[in-house]
Amino acid sequence: MLGFLNTGDGELPANLGMFDQREALIWVQENIAAFGGDPARVTIFGESAGGTSVNFHLVSPLSAGLFNGAILQSGNGLLQSRFDTDLVDKTFIFGRGVGCDFNNSKDLVDCLRGRSWEELKDGYMNLSPDTVDRAVGCIVDGHFLPDKHINLMLKGHINVDNVLRGSLPNEGACFLVFGRLASTEDIPPPVLTVEEFKAQLITGQTGDYLQKLADIFTDFFTCSVNSFSNLMSMAGKTVYLFSMTHIPSHSALGPLKWAGATHVEDIPYVFGSPLLREREDGPKGMSGFFDGAEEAALSRQIMRYWSNFAKTGNPNLSSQDPKEVNNPLDLEEWQPFTNEQPYYKELDYGFLTREGVMKAKECHFWTSVFPKMVAQSFELLKLRAMLADQVAAHSTGTCDGDSCTEP
Repeated sequence: MLGFLNTGDGELPANLGMFDQREALIWVQENIAAFGGDPARVTIFGESAGGTSVNFHLVSPLSAGLFNGAILQSGNGLLQSRFDTDLVDKTFIFGRGVGCDFNNSKDLVDCLRGRSWEELKDGYMNLSPDTVDRAVGCIVDGHFLPDKHINLMLKGHINVDNVLRGSLPNEGACFLVFGRLASTEDIPPPVLTVEEFKAQLITGQTGDYLQKLADIFTDFFTCSVNSFSNLMSMAGKTVYLFSMTHIPSHSALGPLKWAGATHVEDIPYVFGSPLLREREDGPKGMSGFFDGAEEAALSRQIMRYWSNFAKTGNPNLSSQDPKEVNNPLDLEEWQPFTNEQPYYKELDYGFLTREGVMKAKECHFWTSVFPKMVAQSFELLKLRAMLADQVAAHSTGTCDGDSCTEP
């Protein structure tokens, strides 16, 4: 939250977290050569909120020229549209939570600067979800972000030519754990009743709605990946799309078995955790728990794809010389995604190439049907209110609840 507090009057400017990241990219440009690196071949990558940050750097004019490739795992800016409102209110609510109860921006900022990091952390963690949504994000500020992220992409204002992008087929299960609807222990997932489901989202019939809720969360990720890829293709950029379908033998979330290929499960494979032996002082969720040679080979190939892309902008090539093929597993070529040929690579044993729009039916519902349903429901509510006003204006009857009897 500290990187995105905003008083709305310049006393605490918006998007400071993005400017911090930009400073790091500037440092890399100025110093990477001293480490044997090439400032003209810098690739940034991130997962979840990190992927969202990468997406904002992709469209910010202030980040142009600071990198030439980008990898986005799960997150992107299209997921953050709900975070661009009420940041000023959230900032003052956060201030009150750490004992800085001021209505004046300068006094608020001066007080926050006097708080320890422990007090700031505790203040954030103690924010009640019933009082304020703790989610924050990058907003249009006229500097780092001159326009909405989607508008910049539609105009082709994209800072690189090559992007590697993807998600997992059961992203949403992770958020059932984060939302404390399910445990990380090796026990069957709980039953989510219709009443609990209503409290989380919408109405439905009786039964277990836990996976249905996870599916809806997953749709938000997958559909935003599809939209992002479409926009990149429209702009003439090259997109290498993936879906990590491999179900890990050990979840990064803990001993649980039911979540499948969910959010964050790609991270251990990108960083080679299946190749590590367990250490007594090591991270228990990241090393020593994977199933031997097969998962180690899977991780090696994923790392090969990522490093190839960082070197050449193409996950198939480790060198700009196409004769230097880096394909020890003799895999079929990773074809780029286009709107006409929506290829994507499955990250699982075999690394198969698939063609088709992921979750096309669900994404059509969320992007085309659901907005119309919402608009029509508002129109029906307005019509109902108008009819009620007309009845009240022309009736001398008495009403009891939903029924009204004329005398």
